[in-house]
Amino acid sequence: MKVVKHMKTKYPNPYRFLLMLACCIVAIAMPKHAAAQYSILGDTDVCVGQNVAYSLRPASISYLSWSCTRGSIYGRSTSIHIIWSDTGMQHIRCSVLDTTGAVFELNRDVHVIAAPQPKLFYQVFSTCPRGYIDSSLVSSTGGGTNFIYPCRNSTLTFYHIPSAGSTYTWSASAGVVLSDSTADTVYVSWRTEGVQYIMLTEVNSAGCRATSSQNLEILPLPDASFTYSNICFGQLSNFSAVGSSHDTHLWYFGDGTSSDESSPTHRYSSAGTFLVKHFVYTLCNCVDSSQHVITIASEPAPDIVCKATVCSNTVQHYSTTATGCSYQWFVSGGSFIGSSGTAAVDVHWGNRVQGRLGLYVSSCSGYCSDTTWVT
Repeated sequence: MKVVKHMKTKYPNPYRFLLMLACCIVAIAMPKHAAAQYSILGDTDVCVGQNVAYSLRPASISYLSWSCTRGSIYGRSTSIHIIWSDTGMQHIRCSVLDTTGAVFELNRDVHVIAAPQPKLFYQVFSTCPRGYIDSSLVSSTGGGTNFIYPCRNSTLTFYHIPSAGSTYTWSASAGVVLSDSTADTVYVSWRTEGVQYIMLTEVNSAGCRATSSQNLEILPLPDASFTYSNICFGQLSNFSAVGSSHDTHLWYFGDGTSSDESSPTHRYSSAGTFLVKHFVYTLCNCVDSSQHVITIASEPAPDIVCKATVCSNTVQHYSTTATGCSYQWFVSGGSFIGSSGTAAVDVHWGNRVQGRLGLYVSSCSGYCSDTTWVT
């Protein structure tokens, strides 16, 4: 008992710690064969930015700790994931305490390969003026700094600068790739309005993959459809655009004349058949067109005998020299007093600044089968 007490007083605390450390070193050195049965499994040739799975086998351990160079570790068990953040030769270390009490380290070198850096380009095309985006045309999800604004049904050219050993693939949301999707240059037709994108995927010789993309807001087309009336020789023919009057309009009447009004009138100098074309352009250079073949009859229109200017809230008398016909009168901005099915009518004009009066005759020869209008 005295010896025991003497030992406690002879060795102060620092020496006791050294003695315990020496015992641990002996314990570690003795079971060298234990580390041989463990290994780190996982890819050793990876791409930067890649999420790679690694695991310790066998998994019968009491404790372990993972560390690595130039990467982020996710997980703490015998299976982890590492996202490698830098290229070159990197290192994984796993410190293990197995079920027998043996402590050892396992190491694995990993070659991290640089990812490709694809970049797509597009040929310049006519679009909205710089700084102008019409909020009525652009959706709430569009309008970012990385957007371009082609029109529906337009075809755009995209291309990239190839790198040796890499392969490339193009893909487009709601766009139709009209050429080989693996070519350096592709042509894409955009047929659906709204937010779309085109993406270029590059895979280099090491199998590393990266993408580059371009956002698009596909703008709607204007409406170039139109109506027309008064196709009688000698009369003013009326052409009315269905779409917005704020767009730019261009009309070709088929007789060598044209107009840039939204809803023009035109008097043909001869009877015959004419191809009328109508083009509409928006501020963002979206264009639509339509055309109609119209026939200007050789017969004259029935005349309307009237005053050119009348006062509001008055009754005026109108008549035609066409005889032996069935008559149908039309009025806008006023109302008929009495019958509207005879060769003469009375009209009470209201408070409107402008009114219109029309006459259509049938069941008689020598007159054009269209309505004559006066304003």
